[in-house]
Amino acid sequence: MASRHQKSGPRYEAGQTMKKKKKKKKKKKKKKKKSSALRQISFYFSWLVHWRTFLDGFSSLWIERSLQRIHLSTTSIVQAILYR
Repeated sequence: MASRHQKSGPRYEAGQTMKKKKKKKKKKKKKKKKSSALRQISFYFSWLVHWRTFLDGFSSLWIERSLQRIHLSTTSIVQAILYR
């Protein structure tokens, strides 16, 4: 009767036998469910923060542009008055 496992050859000499190791299954941790009110509040706050950052960026851009326009218009008026 032939032996079940390989006793010679490159794999055996390299220290690897033909026996396969069983992989252990990782147990999934159950997540604790937040209460619906808590979930709604956290969602609302995340939404608020998201929109707040977006609007801050948008408003700062808008203010910068309007200030540039005002600056340009005032400089053009001053130049028109000075260099008539």
